[in-house]
Amino acid sequence: MMHIAILEEKELVRLGIKTIAEQVCQEEIVWHDLQTVQEIHLFLKKNSTGYVFFNPTTYHLLQEVEAIYELKTDYERSTWIMWLEELPEAWLKKILQVKSVIGFNMVQQRSTVHDLKQALTVVCKKEHYIAPCVQEVLNSYRTTAFKVDQVLTNAEREILKEIATGKMTKEIAADRNISIHTVITHRKNIFKKLEVNSVHDATRYAIRAGIITVNDYYI
Repeated sequence: MMHIAILEEKELVRLGIKTIAEQVCQEEIVWHDLQTVQEIHLFLKKNSTGYVFFNPTTYHLLQEVEAIYELKTDYERSTWIMWLEELPEAWLKKILQVKSVIGFNMVQQRSTVHDLKQALTVVCKKEHYIAPCVQEVLNSYRTTAFKVDQVLTNAEREILKEIATGKMTKEIAADRNISIHTVITHRKNIFKKLEVNSVHDATRYAIRAGIITVNDYYI
């Protein structure tokens, strides 16, 4: 018997997932409709080898990244499936920090029924599944973070942060008590090292590498 917790606000989506899972999983399934991290914790205390199928953008779960990772660590035998429209920045940053997505299976919401069946078939066998499109995003972010860490000096990282948050050259020079010429030189070096030609592209690098957040960018 399989115990599966599901955290998804849309009732039709929940019903669809349940229907497909019951078609592909060979064991009887007991479903648990949950809404909070606290409820997940209670569920796993009773079902340490249970499954947690969750949409990270629902029920304010984006604010609970650390708590969810702690639960996954505490209940190593549990199986987690992230149901994604896109991979939120908070999760990307955490995944990059731990340098692994082992334990978190990832399924894209735009997947076909066939793809979802394939994903659930793999997961029901306790094997690991990440949708190809999600893997591409992860690879892209890992490459970006690695590149920024490896090629930029600490001073260049700080100036990239200020450029990405919209500060002008004169402001950066005044804040750091350096000449405008020095800031311009740093800027040229940053663009050359990252192989970008615009502030917009440099900002994308800064977000992906965790130097700034999307909220910083829009301030």
